[in-house]
Amino acid sequence: MSFLKNLYRLKITRTSAWVPYCRYLHKTHIFFDKNFKETENEFAHRILASAGVSNMLKQEDLYSLFTSSNKSIDSILTKNFQECSIDQLMTYMVLVAKYCMDNNIQISDRKFDGIVDCLADRRFELNDEQLIKGLKLLMILPKTPSKHTRNYWDLWLAFEQVCLERCQNWDVDKRLFFTDIFYQLNLGRTTKLTYNVVMRMGRNIPKLSKNHLLQMLFFLNITRQPIEEMINIELNFIKSIDHMTIGEVSVICMGFFKTETRIRNPELLRKLYEKLKANLSSIDNIPLVNIFKVLRYSSKNNEQHLIRELLDAIVPQLSRFSLLSCLHIALLGTDLQQCHESSLKIIVKRFYDEIDNARLKDIERICFVIGLFDFKFSDGLERKLAELILNELKKRVDEIALYPKALSQTMSYIALIDPCYVSKEMLNICLNPEFLKSAYGKNYYNYGREVIFLDSFAEVFYGNNYKGHRLVKRIKNYLTNISIDYIPDPSRRQKLTFSNRLLLEVFESCKDIFKYSRIYHVLPHFQRPDIILAVNTRTKKGIDISVNYPEKTSSLILTSSLLLETIEKPEDIKLVALVIGGWNQMIRGTSSPTGLLKNKILQLNLCGFEVIVIDWQHWPKTKSEQIVYLNQKIFEKI
Repeated sequence: MSFLKNLYRLKITRTSAWVPYCRYLHKTHIFFDKNFKETENEFAHRILASAGVSNMLKQEDLYSLFTSSNKSIDSILTKNFQECSIDQLMTYMVLVAKYCMDNNIQISDRKFDGIVDCLADRRFELNDEQLIKGLKLLMILPKTPSKHTRNYWDLWLAFEQVCLERCQNWDVDKRLFFTDIFYQLNLGRTTKLTYNVVMRMGRNIPKLSKNHLLQMLFFLNITRQPIEEMINIELNFIKSIDHMTIGEVSVICMGFFKTETRIRNPELLRKLYEKLKANLSSIDNIPLVNIFKVLRYSSKNNEQHLIRELLDAIVPQLSRFSLLSCLHIALLGTDLQQCHESSLKIIVKRFYDEIDNARLKDIERICFVIGLFDFKFSDGLERKLAELILNELKKRVDEIALYPKALSQTMSYIALIDPCYVSKEMLNICLNPEFLKSAYGKNYYNYGREVIFLDSFAEVFYGNNYKGHRLVKRIKNYLTNISIDYIPDPSRRQKLTFSNRLLLEVFESCKDIFKYSRIYHVLPHFQRPDIILAVNTRTKKGIDISVNYPEKTSSLILTSSLLLETIEKPEDIKLVALVIGGWNQMIRGTSSPTGLLKNKILQLNLCGFEVIVIDWQHWPKTKSEQIVYLNQKIFEKI
């Protein structure tokens, strides 16, 4: 059965309800393990415990709560709990918990309603020690289907309310102690206590000790909500980083990354790079990934040399790191278009050899890296990997059903590696309305840029030979309007980006040579517009084709046949596209375009344009030099 038919047979939803419909499943061990997010938090919590700032509750400690009793459970449950003292009530609750554990009965059983309701009603009578005991009992109870399961929910919510009321009177250590217990109950993100404690600590960040800072950032990572005082955390972190282990540093980094907060202090970034570089031989995979994430998210142009030095140092260590760690190492320079060839060669080879162990999301990201840098191997390994990935995708129907968006993104990146590997069959799957609904939801407003890219890719590369699914015009027009950059206005130059200022400079110089030049989105599935001119190859003069431009930007791809439709002797006319190679469209330190820009050049060629890339690094400063430069470039093409 083909991959296409196999995938269409599935009722693709966001749940696993589709599984019985498919006989051809590839269940990787990674897919069915605990997800990496949970592993990260567990590892970070163990780091806190080893630093002596977290109390990991062990089974033997919990069992010490139990005392021997001759009372039967029936005699306990028939008591009038309202007449019991709070001490007696807690004693009975301990016996109930032991009974539940011994007999594997959930607390949600209705026969426990009486004691649970009474304990919840009298929650504020509990002293702190009894409150701790009550929370520990929740750990012992057999696991319920949900944190909202009846009785279990009543108990933890009652204990939470007591903690919230008393929190203002507790010292920092006690607040953190109770917050940590809620985390160990897997309620860290659910309870209001976590964010309440973090907010209170945020009022006095400069005075926090190293250990308190560690715990605060760990719980920030759990809540995923930043606080206003993140800049003060950076200042405290700078003072503490030299006294931290690399594992503790990774916990701090988790707090920044999970709250989507960049580290803005260049001195702190430098210290992070140096700390990581000094510990490369001993660091574990999870701390490495956490630190690399925040470095990628925070690094700017000033950190380019630090990125290069770190990647140079890490090359001898790559063989001992996991595939996921290698992926994040490869991703480090992508935001700055900085390609580190020696590390990337090893990492791509690792993916080729260990593709079975890679998650679908990892496959998508490594395709992004190779496609972005247009990375080529002498033996064509990048094409072999692309072919291997396409075969692997046919085995990953289960993962695609759960993460369908990753398939669309993977195919858009494979198009950058080599367009020949994007088949009509795969385009038909990615553009199928049912598939799009499963990937992005019912609302097409949520479609990513990769959707319009693949739709236009089908039109440009296959034309009328492609008979599969396409986006309807209304949807494509909407995606175009939200995806493309505006055409810059010369009157607002002081507010323009560097790339837009360069675009206008090139355009004005070009108009001095060919007055009918125009800025337009001829390929509307690419973000930035280009400068278009039509030149008569006999007279060497520009001609006016403005009548053939649409009145406003739409999803229409403007091929040479459309732009020259009303022109006599179109065979004498050459269309030239001046494509701006801004600083983020050229691979850093080279004159090579990124994979996306190179793909745009290829598509412009297929649409009938001669393409000239204006590299920002070579663009002259003076107007006279600019005109000479453009004259030379343009007349080389015509």
